Amino acid sequence: MTSIIKILSKVVFLVLLAIAAETAYAQPGSEGGGPGGTNGPGGTGAIPLDGGIGAFLVAGAALGAKKIHSHYKKSKELK
Repeated sequence: MTSIIKILSKVVFLVLLAIAAETAYAQPGSEGGGPGGTNGPGGTGAIPLDGGIGAFLVAGAALGAKKIHSHYKKSKELK
């Protein structure tokens, strides 16, 4: 059982590392955030959803791993 936890923790770490590396390379757009730019008053700036979606995916994976672990532990106690 500990090997599953070790493998899962390594996978989660690598996913978080990949997300962090992707955000480290993020650069702002060519137009500034001042008046008249895309993020200025009346602009059509995009909403950054990537970070939130990644956080929800990681949280969902952690919750699923916890449920699998508790199910495995409960079934092992019944034997």
